[in-house]
Amino acid sequence: DDVVDQYARDHGKADALTQRITDAAVFVLYDDILDIGCGTGAALRDICDRYETRDPNARRLVGIDLPRMIKHARKASKGYEITYVEGTAEALPFEDESFYIVFAINSIHHWQDQAKGLSEVARVLRPNGGLVIAGEKFGPDMLPEGQNYADEMAAVGIPMHRSTDLEHGGFFAYGRKAS
Repeated sequence: DDVVDQYARDHGKADALTQRITDAAVFVLYDDILDIGCGTGAALRDICDRYETRDPNARRLVGIDLPRMIKHARKASKGYEITYVEGTAEALPFEDESFYIVFAINSIHHWQDQAKGLSEVARVLRPNGGLVIAGEKFGPDMLPEGQNYADEMAAVGIPMHRSTDLEHGGFFAYGRKAS
C-alpha cells in the first residue's frame, strides 16, 4: 500500500499531460464515460471541472480500478458526481453498450490480458463510441515498442482513427466502434 499511497500523492491531480489527453478526446457531447484504471480519478475530475455535457442530469462518469486505488479516488472525489467501481478491464461489471467513451490512460500496460480487456471494452462500448488509449510516451519519435495498439483494437472491432504524440511527452490513440 505504500506504493499506492505514493502514487496518489504524486498523481492525485490532473497534470498537463492528463489535460492534453482529455482535450484531445473532444468528448464534450458524450454523457457516459468509463475510465479503466482510473487511479485517483484525476482525469474524471478534470472532465467535471472543465467540460459541460448535453444534459448534466444524465451524465454518468465511472472509474474502475483495483480496490486500493478506488479508495483514494473516492476520497479525492468528494463532492463530484463520479461513480467508482472495484474491478479490472478483463471483467467489466457493466451491461453491453453502456458507454460512449472509454478511457485507458496510463493503464493498458497494467492489464493482465490486453486482448480480453479490449474485448470487454468492445462489449461495453456503444455503437459509434470511442476508445481512448493514452499515456506517457517513452521515446522521442514514436510510441514505444508494445505501445501501439492499432492491431489489437481492430481485432475487437474498434479500428484506430487517430494516433498522435502530445505535448508533455504523451501519446494518444483513438478508435471508434462501428455502428
